[in-house]
Amino acid sequence: MKTRNVFWGVIILLVGVLLLMNTFGILPFSIWEIFWPVMLILAGLWFLLGSKFVKSSRETISFSQPLENTERAEIEFHHGAGELNISALGSDNHELLLDGTFGGGMEHEVSQRSGLTWLKLRAPVESFPFGAFPHREGYHWDLALSQHVPLQLQLKTGANKSLLNLQDLNVSDLKLETGASDTEVILPGQTNHVRFTVQSGAAAVNIRVPQGVAARIRISGALMGGDVDQNRFPLSESEPGRKVYQSPDYDNSPQQADILVDAGVGSINIH
Repeated sequence: MKTRNVFWGVIILLVGVLLLMNTFGILPFSIWEIFWPVMLILAGLWFLLGSKFVKSSRETISFSQPLENTERAEIEFHHGAGELNISALGSDNHELLLDGTFGGGMEHEVSQRSGLTWLKLRAPVESFPFGAFPHREGYHWDLALSQHVPLQLQLKTGANKSLLNLQDLNVSDLKLETGASDTEVILPGQTNHVRFTVQSGAAAVNIRVPQGVAARIRISGALMGGDVDQNRFPLSESEPGRKVYQSPDYDNSPQQADILVDAGVGSINIH
């Protein structure tokens, strides 16, 4: 049992006992007169001393997922504040689906069936008392994925900085949900067709489309800034709140990227 769970378990138990005593009139005062001041004091103590209870979660851990009989993989990343770097394993690596180091800790779930490996990686959330506040120092994840199987990737990130170098990966579907972040994405260069969906808030998202890849780009939302390289992706449709850009040879290109952006008040750059 994690120490922080014990800490908050004791606090909740004490509060429950006090409330029960208050209900039976055992206490000489009303618990409600002091309840919120006491909770604020406990919150202050947690912020001052909480690190003593979560020291282990700040360690850097290593994690590898074997490739084994994987024919395709679906991987979810739930990363909060900090830094996230994703790249490709070497082409000579036929043993691993994923390999990386995870500063600040990581929790995972995995299931395998009929050649499909489903993997979910998430940042552990510190308890106050039930995960209201994330890790104060942020999470620094560096990981690499196999080049040898088709991948579907889903990323949910917070106030972080991300570099997603997918150029050598076989990614067919990519979904990014991000908040106040700075994200750079290099799309796959060899995949026949990749669908990339972006939902962003007050974020800066920079997308690099490798040479030789044709793209269709649909952007909607209230963007505050950004730029699309119209030498490669000319504007084909425009109306309030929606624009479409498309490579002249998109329909006949052997490598295609279909990019859908639903953006808030951030910026999107596509080159």
